[in-house]
Formats: sequence, C-alpha cells, structure tokens
Amino acid sequence: MAEVPAEVRLEPMTEPPAVDAGGVDAGPAFAAGEAALARDGGSPDALPWDVRFAFAGGLSSLIGAPVSAAGSVILDVGNVGPGVSLDGALDANSTLTAAGGTLTFNTQSVTLSARWRLGRERVALDLGLGARGFRVSATPAGFTTNTPAALFSLGPAATATLWVRLAGPLHLVVRGWTALRLPADQLVITNGPTFTLGLWQAGAVAGLALAWP
Repeated sequence: MAEVPAEVRLEPMTEPPAVDAGGVDAGPAFAAGEAALARDGGSPDALPWDVRFAFAGGLSSLIGAPVSAAGSVILDVGNVGPGVSLDGALDANSTLTAAGGTLTFNTQSVTLSARWRLGRERVALDLGLGARGFRVSATPAGFTTNTPAALFSLGPAATATLWVRLAGPLHLVVRGWTALRLPADQLVITNGPTFTLGLWQAGAVAGLALAWP
C-alpha cells in the first residue's frame, strides 16, 4: 500500500532578520551611528565652528568731524547662526580748527559683539550687536596752553559684515559699523575754546580674510 505524505504547514515570518546590504548584522553599527548623531545635537548636518581672521582698511568718522582713513583687524569665531566677533581699529589723524588754533586727534577702538550669520558656502552675512570702547588721543596747537590729552568712552555698537569666498580659505570681507560714544568727549583748552567730538562714530572697511576650516 502507498505511503501518504505528512501534511506540511508554512508559517509566515513575523520579524525579518536584521541584516544589512552586505549580509552582516547591522545592529552595532546602527547603534554607533545613533551615538554620533546624539553628540552632534541629533542632526547629521551639524557644521563645525570656524575661525576667520581679517585685515581691512577703509574710512571712519566721528559724526561732525572730518572723515579719516581707518584700519581694522577682525577675529570671528562661530558658525552659521551664532558667533562672536572681536574687532580692533585704528583711525588716522583728523583736525578741527577753532579760535586760531587746531586740535589734531586719532581714535583707537575695540568692539566685542555677538553676531548671527546668514548663509555659509560662497556668501555669508553677519549681523552683530555689542559694545565698542574708544580711546581718543588729542593734541592741541596754536593756543596759550597746548597739553595733549587722552579721552576714554564706551557705548553700544552695531555691525554688518559680508564674507565672500574667493578661493579655498581666502575670503573678501566688507564691514560697516556704527557706535554711540558715552559720554560725548569734550576737550577744554585753557583760555581757549572747547572742542566737542561727535557722539556717534560710523565707518566701513574692506579687506581679505582667511577662514578655518
């Protein structure tokens, strides 16, 4: 008598095995990737902070005084979005005339500001707010008493900086700024006039910068 085969049942699989495209269990590698994303703030597109260093030259003026040549050294540290900028500036001599004499002065200043960057790859724009400290060296001439003086002031500042990548780490940088000087500087000449220097300063510079990375 012929043998009858036993009944065979096929059960559907409820969970497929965890195998990557190369046929190897992907569990540990996937866990490592999750840890890396957690360190980067949860985004695979997290960008590294960069450092930019620039030399620039242009024009500056205490409002109400003659325009003078100006030079700046700029250090910027940050990323797309938040960052910090430090700017040291030196203005060339300017001269005011009154009562037959002159007052020659120049301004040295330092600005520390928090900034926000828009754009990254080829062109970026930084908008910043901070504080600017001033030192004005003033030398009178042609009066009965001609005593040099140094005047100090501090005030809020606003900056706008345009970065354009030229090649590799080399960038073109253009920066404009304005700042309020508190208190307004006054230099009183003995038996002579009183010189009042502008309450506001504004200027613009352009130059070259290197960026890392």
